[in-house]
Amino acid sequence: MLAGPGIWALGYDGTNTELWEALKNKFASSPDPTHTSLEDFEGSVGGFDRQPTFSGSTVGISATSSSDWSANFANNGYGSLNVSLTDEPSSSSNWTVRLLSGTGVPANNITLNSTGYIGLWIKTINAPTSAQIAVTIDDGAGGTELSSKQNITNDGEWHLYQWDFSGSGWINFSGGNGVINGPTVTLDAIMLYAPNASPEWVLYIDDVSYDPAGPLPVELTTFTASVIGSRVKLSWQTATEINNYGFERCCGEIGFIG
Repeated sequence: MLAGPGIWALGYDGTNTELWEALKNKFASSPDPTHTSLEDFEGSVGGFDRQPTFSGSTVGISATSSSDWSANFANNGYGSLNVSLTDEPSSSSNWTVRLLSGTGVPANNITLNSTGYIGLWIKTINAPTSAQIAVTIDDGAGGTELSSKQNITNDGEWHLYQWDFSGSGWINFSGGNGVINGPTVTLDAIMLYAPNASPEWVLYIDDVSYDPAGPLPVELTTFTASVIGSRVKLSWQTATEINNYGFERCCGEIGFIG
């Protein structure tokens, strides 16, 4: 469905603000019970208010690196987290960047079940060669686990990166055992990686979320809206569809598109 927080498609580019706000209100006003939004970046950075160099685990980047709220782009709604990373010339380390969730305080993070999927969306056009992303999870059984690393897609479009809590590839990050097996878990951080001496990397992050049942069903590559007289024409293209029956329109007339 294209309703609720699952309407990942509203690739906002900073134009036609009244149209996009109307679309957001119509399509994304009702909660989606299958998803827990951890951060949607609507109007602020939310719990990601610590700068990229705040964590002691961050190495290789300059103190001039920054993260701020942006209204320039959004995967859904009208805001995202804009991260700008620059190399530290005096360092010989590859970049490891730990963007802490919950304002850097674990107790501030939303408690999740230890099964399900966690994911987020990223848009970038200048990712360094071999740039990757992962997440760290505070496991209720003790310690922090690191997910498998995924390669960043560098084409200026929004892309979904997600991890299965029950899947393979988890390793110990700090005091853990490489397995998500606690009664509950919380998101610790988003992890970004790039080689030493990489050029500046600017990226946008949006819609950090959790789904207890399975992977997000639809990954959309494009979603556009255009005004034709008194109507709005919506066009979209999907990259993947998993167990997706169709799409429901809920703006004005309610209808179903198979």
